Formats: sequence, structure tokens, C-alpha cells
Amino acid sequence: IYVDPEAAISQGYRDTPCPPTFATMAFQEFTGAYFKAFEELGIPLEKVLHGEEEYEYLAEIYPGDTLNCTMTFESIVEKTTKSGKMDLITLHTTFNNQNGQEVIRARSLIIERK
Repeated sequence: IYVDPEAAISQGYRDTPCPPTFATMAFQEFTGAYFKAFEELGIPLEKVLHGEEEYEYLAEIYPGDTLNCTMTFESIVEKTTKSGKMDLITLHTTFNNQNGQEVIRARSLIIERK
């Protein structure tokens, strides 16, 4: 269904849907906003680790769709481990299509080593 329009349409899709890994690629295009946000918060990029990524797929994305992304900081929690202190930063990103329909929710955990 991801490469054959006829197969996709026969399965009830209006066109070839974007594969699930598309969300990761779309998210990488949005990474510059992360870097800017970290800079504004005074978080040095060399102290940043990617902890985890989670996606919730709410609707199909099709060729020609335009996605808009909005990122918010959900929480910043300080933890102490054997290796030292760190902040766990949870980010929430929503992806809306050109019709304003929310199509993906992403949650990211970023670790700032102190």
C-alpha cells in the first residue's frame, strides 16, 4: 500500500499513505526548533542526549499533505544518578495537516547531563 496506489485504493485508502517511519523523517526536519529552544534555555547541546521517542498516529498522511508542527515543553525534572545530576526534559509535538486535522502526536524525552 505504501508504494502501489492501486493496492492502497483497493484497501480503502484515498492514495498511497505515508509509511509509519515518515513521522521520524518529518520530526528530523523539525529538529532545528529543538536546537533553538535549547539555546534559548541555556542548555549546551554537548550536554544533550536523546532519551526516547513515542508517536501516536491519529490519521493517515498522504502525498501532497502539508504538515505544521507545534512543540511544547511538558516538564523538566531533575534526577540524581550514580553518574551525576541530570534534567529529564519532556517535549510534546503535534503535527497538523493543511486542514488543521491533528495527524500525529509525538512525545520526546531529552536528557541534559549536568
